[in-house]
Amino acid sequence: MSDKYLELKTTDNLTVWIKKDHVSAVEEVPSTSRSEGYVRVYVNGYKFNIKEKTAEEILSQL
Repeated sequence: MSDKYLELKTTDNLTVWIKKDHVSAVEEVPSTSRSEGYVRVYVNGYKFNIKEKTAEEILSQL
């Protein structure tokens, strides 16, 4: 099952499973003085703010 899905942890501390072929885009949002940086993953009309992984790590798993 893990070869078809990505297991990611959101900034809200939720674990989401995303099917690899449904990922539309990956965007890295830089940190500012008010917020930490995170990676935004777009999936068929939804977006997930992901912590703990960089954009390069997510793209290498696709």
